[in-house]
Amino acid sequence: MNKRNRPMLTRLRDELGSLGGEVAESLKLRLELAQLELADDYRAGKRLAFVLLASLVMLLTSLPLLAAALAEVLAGVGLGRAGWLLVFGLVLIVVAISGSLLAWRRFHRNMVGLQETREELREDILWLREWTAAHGQGSANTHDDSA
Repeated sequence: MNKRNRPMLTRLRDELGSLGGEVAESLKLRLELAQLELADDYRAGKRLAFVLLASLVMLLTSLPLLAAALAEVLAGVGLGRAGWLLVFGLVLIVVAISGSLLAWRRFHRNMVGLQETREELREDILWLREWTAAHGQGSANTHDDSA
């Protein structure tokens, strides 16, 4: 190489090194930005979950009040106040039990329970047994041949 090409290669190497450093710094900053955004979204999600949970509790506690108010309105029709409260209470109990049973059945039906992992482990154990049996016989034959 002549002397004129050396400064150009040195400059090119310096530029590539500088570019690599800038790319690395840019990636580092992008990662930090992503982490900050995810942390902010996580905090916002937690706040939302707390508000939704409080709203759900208020909604669920209002159901008995609504049932009592409706029973009071319907008290003059047939069953009386206590009868209507009993009907509304039984309806809520039936809906709760039905929903729970349906949710349990769906959970049980969709639950994988590490089935694929256990199957993979069984296959690995079978392969290891076959492999050790093949290598065990091979080493036994080697000892027989040398003796």
